[in-house]
Amino acid sequence: MMASPTMEAAAGVSFTLNAEQLMLQKMARDFTAKEIIPVAAEFDEHATFPEDIFHKARELGLVNMNIPAEFGGVGASVLHRHQHQRQHQQPRFAADHPGRE
Repeated sequence: MMASPTMEAAAGVSFTLNAEQLMLQKMARDFTAKEIIPVAAEFDEHATFPEDIFHKARELGLVNMNIPAEFGGVGASVLHRHQHQRQHQQPRFAADHPGRE
């Protein structure tokens, strides 16, 4: 019996997060809850860019994550980058669209 493309793809890709990815996910979630959510509406209302928050995120390694370390980034994988973005977007989406998390 020949395996279907769906079966092969499912067997070759795992979306289970490892310990490092879980730590990154928690750090991004905590940073978002502490630094972004409390002031996001104000920045949105005034259409301003939160430079201080951006610099804090950069210092933590939450900016330029997929750029190789030798060029100033973290060297994270696409999955790492996606997890990070999701942590920042999810609370805002939930606030803007109650009941649709």
